[in-house]
Amino acid sequence: MLTYTNFCVCVLLLTVSSSCNSVKRDSSKEGVVREYHENKTLAVEAYYQNGKKNGEFKSWFDNGQLHTIANFENDSLVGYTLSYYKNGNKNYDDFRNKQHKLHGKSNFWFENGVLGQSGQYQDGKSNGEWRRYFPNGQLNDVKNYLNGRLHGPATYFNEIGDTVKTEQYANGTLTFSKDY
Repeated sequence: MLTYTNFCVCVLLLTVSSSCNSVKRDSSKEGVVREYHENKTLAVEAYYQNGKKNGEFKSWFDNGQLHTIANFENDSLVGYTLSYYKNGNKNYDDFRNKQHKLHGKSNFWFENGVLGQSGQYQDGKSNGEWRRYFPNGQLNDVKNYLNGRLHGPATYFNEIGDTVKTEQYANGTLTFSKDY
């Protein structure tokens, strides 16, 4: 789960930096810095202190649609992040603790607005129940994690809701599997 979230954040930052006329990064950035898309619409608004992002960060698509709201501390994400698709539907939301690790509930949506995945992190590791969904909203699977490893039952479904497989894990090791 952590890899997917980091991928989303990288895509977010690459999308913003490649879609606007960016300013060279240097320690002279101070206060509110705004960057614009080629069509002159606002692309990024961020607060800098000593050349590093500190505080609220916002980015927009070139059509004016809000892309991301996040918070930074010394150029690292911290706190709540909310990202949208260009069509205005939510993409993902998550929370990072003071150690910049994912912590608490995280959600990912398909571009059509349907919830795609939901679960919890604790200090950067998946913990508890995670649910994934098909683009039609039907439950795809339910898995349980402990300290980032599969632990406990995992149940898989097809797109019409039938159970197709159950598994049992102990600290990341598969101990039982049954196909239906």
